[in-house]
Amino acid sequence: MNGEILYSRMRLYHPERKEKLIRPFCNTGTGFKFGEPKFSGKKPLYNLPLIKDAQTIFWVEGEQKADRLCELGIVATTSGGAIYRQEPYQAVSTATVMATYTIGL
Repeated sequence: MNGEILYSRMRLYHPERKEKLIRPFCNTGTGFKFGEPKFSGKKPLYNLPLIKDAQTIFWVEGEQKADRLCELGIVATTSGGAIYRQEPYQAVSTATVMATYTIGL
């Protein structure tokens, strides 16, 4: 939990089809590759240094929403994708986690 960037996500928008494409990529030490790195153990949550001591954490879908809530002073995290993904994550504490869901139109 030292704030080191483990991987990034590239967001692309097709101007005509109005589609978005989100692709993770990581530094392998010798270059970059598409995909998340292999984690030894559990996948870390987004904003882990910020959320590790929080009493209440909002779990939202996507980094942009988490960042926006943090700008408003609300502690937030994401799994880096759809909120319903079932993956083992690093435990943060005994915080209350408030899950939010985005409903499409």
